[in-house]
Amino acid sequence: MSNYPSSGMSAPQILILILLGLGVLSVVCIGAYLVLSDSMEASLPAQSVGPPPAPLHLSAEPTNPGLPPEWTPTSEQNPPEVESSEPPVPQEPEPTTTQVPDPTRTPRPEYSGPGKIAYTTNRDGNYEIYTMDGDGSNRTRITNSDQWESSPAWSPDGTQLAYEKWLPVEGYPREQPFIHISNTDGSGEELLLNEIAHHPSWSPDGRHIAFIRRGHVVVLDLETRIIQPVTTIGSGLYFTVEWSPDGEQLAFTEGDDGVPKIYIRDLDEVQNELLMQIIDFGEGSVDDWSTNDWIAFSAHPPGSDAWISIVRTDGSGLTQVVQNAFDSAWSPDGSKIAFVGKGSGQSYIEVVNIDGTGRVRLTSGGEYAEDPAWWP
Repeated sequence: MSNYPSSGMSAPQILILILLGLGVLSVVCIGAYLVLSDSMEASLPAQSVGPPPAPLHLSAEPTNPGLPPEWTPTSEQNPPEVESSEPPVPQEPEPTTTQVPDPTRTPRPEYSGPGKIAYTTNRDGNYEIYTMDGDGSNRTRITNSDQWESSPAWSPDGTQLAYEKWLPVEGYPREQPFIHISNTDGSGEELLLNEIAHHPSWSPDGRHIAFIRRGHVVVLDLETRIIQPVTTIGSGLYFTVEWSPDGEQLAFTEGDDGVPKIYIRDLDEVQNELLMQIIDFGEGSVDDWSTNDWIAFSAHPPGSDAWISIVRTDGSGLTQVVQNAFDSAWSPDGSKIAFVGKGSGQSYIEVVNIDGTGRVRLTSGGEYAEDPAWWP
């Protein structure tokens, strides 16, 4: 038996009282903590609150002030202009305008002899255009370049020359001819047409130049630069072209079927009129049209020497003038012919009467001279 007196409460009742006491104590402690916190917060000074920090922008590339800013299609600004390191694309030269003398003010002068002959020679190591008097004196160099110039043609007043200048062209194994014009002292050289073309021939009124382009005969108006085709049919095997003295017709050589033929074309007509056709004509071409309506032409029949012949524009009077010769030009009065003669492996400018007499050599040995053109 126990020696302590009984309280009258059972054990479970005592446990409940203890738990209630602990709960009251917890409530008291929490209340005290809240009161103390409020009092401390009230005693602290007020703090200003700023905007949130800006976000950081990271770049995978190091900053280089020498580079332009990157531009994307979504940018509101226009793309920056960046100087290109690529070489500029070459531009085709603009056609140049040649001032042609008014034929009413500067007519072709009367021939009093010996006149002037323009020609091509390699006497200085490169084929250039020269002039000389009709007797071979006063030789003067006109062009001076690294390119080959050939086939000179006089303007009617004698102040200018048209000629071929051979220039490199992409896709071609050698240089190709481009027609140029210059004054007869060599100044003022101009490109007439930025296209391969050859054998220029100046019209008697000075307003047009005929030449061969893409194998066909064309006429260019020097003022408007409009090109008028003269021949359009065939495969385009036209070699040379010359004006009639009145400027109303053209004579040209055609070899479409392998047999060279000389044609005369009235510029107001559509069809070509066949002047003559020589069987086994071989290589050959119409060279020049005289003031008294004779045509001089070159021919080189197979197995024979080259020769110069003349014929009237109606096809009559065919006459062989001189052999071992080619590329002829009439004297201004029609009494003589300048031509290219060959000898000792070289070529010379020579002159002969139309009856074949009085053959005279104008250029010396040690050079190749070709393409004579005679002016009063």
